[in-house]
Amino acid sequence: MKIFNIENNKETAYIQNTDLESLKYYNGPIPETLLLKNIDGEPYEFISIDRPAEIQFLKDAYWIINITEMNQSEDYLIEKGNNIAKKMNSLAHEHNSEQNETQKSKLLNKHKLFMHQMHGYADLVFIKKGQLIIPMPNLYTQNELLYEDIGYEIYSSINPYIVTIKRKDNNPFNSIPFDVVNQTIEILKHRSKFVTEYKYSSTLTPDRKSVIVTILFDKLINENTKKIAYQPVHNIDTSHKQSTDTNGFIKMVQYMFKKH
Repeated sequence: MKIFNIENNKETAYIQNTDLESLKYYNGPIPETLLLKNIDGEPYEFISIDRPAEIQFLKDAYWIINITEMNQSEDYLIEKGNNIAKKMNSLAHEHNSEQNETQKSKLLNKHKLFMHQMHGYADLVFIKKGQLIIPMPNLYTQNELLYEDIGYEIYSSINPYIVTIKRKDNNPFNSIPFDVVNQTIEILKHRSKFVTEYKYSSTLTPDRKSVIVTILFDKLINENTKKIAYQPVHNIDTSHKQSTDTNGFIKMVQYMFKKH
């Protein structure tokens, strides 16, 4: 999953360790400085990227999901997953009928990139359901206006677990308005029926013009994921036989659910 942000008037990107690992399957040119980065920590942990060439490469890296797609509907994510499954099917057929070993290797790598992309969309489904929490960088850039009340505006942020409260007159806060914070928590609670208990922290930014509310989910309901797609996936088979998963994207989502 990739994130793009402006920090100190400079564009910055963030990717997860698992995205960095996926670069070994890309057949095209990659910035050398990106290849030299060490994979240190858990797969879901984010690392920062600030070189322009690296950032541009990541913008073009189709297999790494942009976190902005979090704002899309579940139906949209399902459709994207099904479309990826179709591409994987096509690649598997092409690979298993290809005679040239070099070309077979390229097709195999591309298949793995699409699998990485499918994992990314499955993660988004789980995050939206409140069934997956990943360590996010502390980015407070305001995004969508979620709610407004007399005197206040509440914004979502790049980080799905953080919201920002601002005064409409743009004046600084004298103290944290806990009544507005509690109202914000209720809004977030109703956005996910899977969250039954939660904790939160609230802090003022250094200029005191924003209150940053961070949601800390405490208890999640581990319900079975509903069937959301039916596109079969043909896997690469080195014995030149087609292996078909008749549940397609849904099985990927269920696999991710069990994993987490």
